[in-house]
Amino acid sequence: DCLSKSAQERLRWFLHYFLNGEDVDTTCKEFSIARSTFFRWAERFNPHNLQLLEDQSKRPKLLRKPETDIYT
Repeated sequence: DCLSKSAQERLRWFLHYFLNGEDVDTTCKEFSIARSTFFRWAERFNPHNLQLLEDQSKRPKLLRKPETDIYT
């Protein structure tokens, strides 16, 4: 499977991070990303499953059904 361009960019973040002494500040400056962004993606990063670096839908998995019928 091929990674999207955005997932490839995130992979570059982690390659840079691990190859340059695991320095978060340097990595964030190099790629112009916020530390919070780096750490959010670091929670998902798994070198054995790079598909986790892909964007995921922000749509809720479950939507609450209306309790009343607005058409009656």
